[in-house]
Amino acid sequence: MSVPAISASLALVSAENDLVVRIRAGDEQAFEVMYLEYYPPLCAFVVSLVGARDLAEELVQDVLCRVWELRRQWHPAGGTLRGYLFAAARNRALNHIRRRRMEADVAQIAIRDALPLGAGQRTSIPDTDAERADFMRAFGQAIAELPPRCREACLLRWRHGLTYPETAAAMGVTVKAAEALLTRGLKSVRGALGAFALDGPP
Repeated sequence: MSVPAISASLALVSAENDLVVRIRAGDEQAFEVMYLEYYPPLCAFVVSLVGARDLAEELVQDVLCRVWELRRQWHPAGGTLRGYLFAAARNRALNHIRRRRMEADVAQIAIRDALPLGAGQRTSIPDTDAERADFMRAFGQAIAELPPRCREACLLRWRHGLTYPETAAAMGVTVKAAEALLTRGLKSVRGALGAFALDGPP
């Protein structure tokens, strides 16, 4: 690296360190400088991970706002502020992706357990982000409203992927009792997800 390049790199690190010190002290202007500087490239990076501009902007805003909320305890790691922010944005995006996959897996297990919503109809996880979010909210609300033992059985089966015998063993009941609890859960969730039924063969 040439001497001018080294000088420029050191100047950048010095400027970033100054921003960090000022932000930790509650300097709103310093936070605004950081926000305006890094928001566009962070969004462009996160779009490449999640594939949607609106979602990327939301995730990046979460990262930057979290910095301000926790500013007094904030200690950027990774060598530079820029490196820290890109790492934080990447982790936030990957956590979002993992959570969405887990939610989809939970719903798919329930669907595989046979959630028929009517003659010739079954549930299907919607394709768009908004529809999927509505589906998962309805699904989560339906689970939350189940009786405690029924909810426990359904969570063991659908969220944690236990088999029927494993669910029974975990709850200290017979397999038949576990099956009965899950059947009640399926019936209740079936009603709650009725709005998401699609025409077509099961």
